[in-house]
Amino acid sequence: MKRIYLSLITIISLAGAAQADRLVIKGSDTLGAKLVPQLAEQFKAQHPGTTFDIAAEGSTTGIAAIIDGTAQIGMSSRRAKSSEIGAASAKGVNMKPTIVAYDGIAPSTRVIPPPAPTQTSRNSR
Repeated sequence: MKRIYLSLITIISLAGAAQADRLVIKGSDTLGAKLVPQLAEQFKAQHPGTTFDIAAEGSTTGIAAIIDGTAQIGMSSRRAKSSEIGAASAKGVNMKPTIVAYDGIAPSTRVIPPPAPTQTSRNSR
C-alpha cells in the first residue's frame, strides 16, 4: 500500500495539483471504487484542506476527461488507444501514463489432504 500511496503523491505532483484545494480524478472502476478513495483519505490526512472529486466511471471516461480537461488525473486500467493519443495531441495534451498497481486474476485450487488411515488398514500391516 505504501508504494502505491507514493505513486499517487507522484501523480498528484505531476498533475501540478499538490497545492490545489480540489483535485478531480475520473476513470477506471478498478482503481476508483476502493483504492483511490482510500489513498485520497490518507493524502487528505497529511494535507488538510485538499478535497478530491473521484468518479469511477470506466477507463474510457478517465482518458476522455484528460483530453477534454475536466480532470487532473485520468484513471485507466488499460493503455490509451492510438486514436485517444491522437485526440489528446490535437488538443495540445501530453498524456503521461504512470502505473500505480497491477490487476489480475489467479486460479485457486483446493488442496484436499489424503484420508486418514483407518483402523483396518493399520491392522493389515
